[in-house]
Parts: sequence; C-alpha cells; structure tokens
Amino acid sequence: MIRLDQYQFKEEYTYYLLHSIKNEDKEAFRKDFFALHSYDQADFYLSLDKGKRKILTKWLDPKEFSNMFQHLHSHEQLMILNTVDDEYMKQVIKHMYSDDIVDLITYLSSDKQAKVLEWLDQKQATNVKQLLTYERGTAGALMITEFVCALPTDTISSVMNRIRFLGDTVEVIYYIYVIDEHGKMVGVLSIRDLLAALPNQCIQDVMKTKFIYVSPTSDQSIVVHLLKKYDLLALPVLQDGKLVGVITVDDIMDIMEEERKEQLEDISATRGATDWDTHWFQSFKKRIVWLVILLFLAFATSHLIHSFHEVVQQLTMLVPFLPIVLGMGGNAGIQSLAIAIRRLAIKEETNSQKVKYLLVKETMTGVLLGIVCGMVASAICYVVTGYNITIAFVVGVSLCATIVISNLFGAIVPIIINRFRLDPAIASGPFVTTMNDLIGTFIYFTTALACYHVL
Repeated sequence: MIRLDQYQFKEEYTYYLLHSIKNEDKEAFRKDFFALHSYDQADFYLSLDKGKRKILTKWLDPKEFSNMFQHLHSHEQLMILNTVDDEYMKQVIKHMYSDDIVDLITYLSSDKQAKVLEWLDQKQATNVKQLLTYERGTAGALMITEFVCALPTDTISSVMNRIRFLGDTVEVIYYIYVIDEHGKMVGVLSIRDLLAALPNQCIQDVMKTKFIYVSPTSDQSIVVHLLKKYDLLALPVLQDGKLVGVITVDDIMDIMEEERKEQLEDISATRGATDWDTHWFQSFKKRIVWLVILLFLAFATSHLIHSFHEVVQQLTMLVPFLPIVLGMGGNAGIQSLAIAIRRLAIKEETNSQKVKYLLVKETMTGVLLGIVCGMVASAICYVVTGYNITIAFVVGVSLCATIVISNLFGAIVPIIINRFRLDPAIASGPFVTTMNDLIGTFIYFTTALACYHVL
C-alpha cells in the first residue's frame, strides 16, 4: 500500500490520479486510488474541486466512499454531508460503524439528526440511539457495539467460522468475548489464543475468566489509564455484568491526542484557541480573559517594585539583575508545574502519601537547583559588577530562594486544584509564571532591603 507522505513522487502520483479523472479513465483511476491508504484517499478527495468530487461519487460505490469518509474530520464530514446527494450519503452512512455515526450525529442539528437516523435500519438506529444517551467523555460514548462474542460451549472451529461470516461488519477483532445464555460476560480470549487452540476445543477450555472492564458511565480518563496500564488493545464495557460494548485502542489514541492538546492549551492558557480552523475572533475571546487577569497581576508586580524605590535608588545596580531572578524562578515553576500535572493526569498522585512524596521531592530538587544556580549567578555578578559583594550576595540568595519557592509553588497549585475535583491543568503556565514574578520580586527586594539596612 502506498503512503503519500512517504512517496518519493507525491506530486507525480497525484498528477496521474488527476490525469485519469480528466481523461475519464475510471479503471486506471480506481487502480491507483485504491493503492492508497484510506487516510491518503481522504486527503486527495479534499484537494479536489466540487466538480471532480462529484465524479468520485460516481466512480466509488457507497461502501468504498464510506471507508474514506470515516477518516475525515467532523467538520469535513459535515461539509460533504451538505453537498453530496442524500440518497448516496444514505448508503454511505449505512456502511459506517455505530461509533463513527454517533461522532458525526453529535455535530448535527436536531432536524438533521432525525433525518440521518431515518436512513439507518432498525438495528443500526437502536445502537446509535443507545450510544447517544451516554454523556460525552464517558466510556459509553466511546464504545462500539459491533464485536465478536461466543458461548463457553462453542468450539474453536465454530467461532472461526463465525468470524469469517461476519467479515467487515465488525470494525476490529482483537478479542473474543465469552458470554453466558443471559448475556453476562464470563471470559475472554485473544485472537492469538484462538489461533493457537485446537479446532475441536471448547472456548471455556482456553478462555481467561479474569478480565479488566469498565462501566458505561466510567470517565474516559479511566479507560485510557486501564488500557495503558494493562497493555490492552480493547476494553469491554459491562452494565450489570452484561456486555454492552467494546472500546478499542484506536479510539483511545484519539482521546489521548485530544487530552494532550487540552493540557497544552491549559498550560499555555489557550483552551479552545489552538484548532487550525478556529476563527480569529473566537481565538481572541478564548485568550483575552486570561491575559487581562495576568495584566492585573503584572501591575501588582510593578507596584511592588515601586514600593522598594528607596532601595532601587541606593542600589541602582540591582535593576539589571532582576529579570534573571524572575526568569529563572518562572522556568523552575513551569518545570515543576509540568511534572505535577503529568502525574495527576496519569493518576500517579492520587493519595496523600504520594502527594506528600511529590512535594518533598520537588522541595529537595528546588533546594539543590537553587543552591547551584544561586552560586553560579552570584559568582558572575561578583565579576561583572567590579567585585561588588553586596550585589552578588543579593542576587545569589534571592535567586536561590526564588527557585525553591517557585518550584514548590508550581507543584502545589495543581494539587490544590485537583483536590477540588477540577482539571489541574487550569493552573496554566502564564498564571504560575506571573505569580512567580510577584514572589521573585518580593524576595529580591526584601533581601536587598535587609542588606541595605545591615550594610
């Protein structure tokens, strides 16, 4: 299979596809087009103008188009849904898996949702309606309802035949789920276990009776955690012991990517403003609130500097070294913030003992970082100020203290927020940096003031 992102002559390959469309050479086009992965097919489709896209809907049957359609982003699917003939899209959506239909429907208006549901057969519509009842961000909203199950008394050969019969009606087959006559899950076996067993063996002889599962209302972060911790490719969803769905690793990878994006947005105070298609005014509204809050905190720092104007007048050489203290304190705080948020996000720091260990560790790390950076900064200042021991002492001591406190502050803030069951990432980098500026300024000039009175 050809991947256009690694194809040496991507432009040439695309040219031949376009050339086939221009010459109305359907067979040549289909041969080259289906040599591509579905993702690359989708990218090629989006690069076409309206007229050429219309040709593709004639040359691809709805099932073939559906394979490509499911790899598009939601806003791209909506655009196609509004421009392609309804009868054709009806058949396309019928060939989609339930979870992908749900992802599409959630972005539609109520009228269009009802229209799409009317296109589905009764079984599909029932599955989709059931999935729509689960709150976004829960296991139920992520699961698929197409999976392979077996009875404990089934033989290996009969299950193999069932898999062949199901074909591509099941999205992925990582495990065979074993249920009793009441629909309750009693065991599981992997495809590897299935292939390694003898054809006449019963499923109950090779299945594992201990398995990991979640309920439909479990938070998606728990699902991510369990799949990573136990190295699973799929996770069954049970309700009152009955198997109602399966969550596959490919869907979880999308969730992990989304969570990483949200953490990045929160740390940089840009939640909801990083998407490529976000309008500039929407981006402005998302970012302006944090910037105004930080502006007031910056004025507080400015006011604090002004309150030490007597010290500044007496020791004017203090001013050039203030950005060093503030910058290093901010850097240390951001490092500590990132470590704390990461550990809270992966559920490593959830009990008091581990939180205490994290704080002690960050304090000790901060002390060592502060001592080393303070000594280096003090030595440099001593030389560049013409061997002024006072300035060197103020810079070294205040830098050491600022790094220690900033490092601890960066770890404490997300932990406190987490205690209130809020997302710890809202302790954004700009907020911590600005607060560390305030702390660093106070320490710097307080140290200078003490030295000024002593000396």
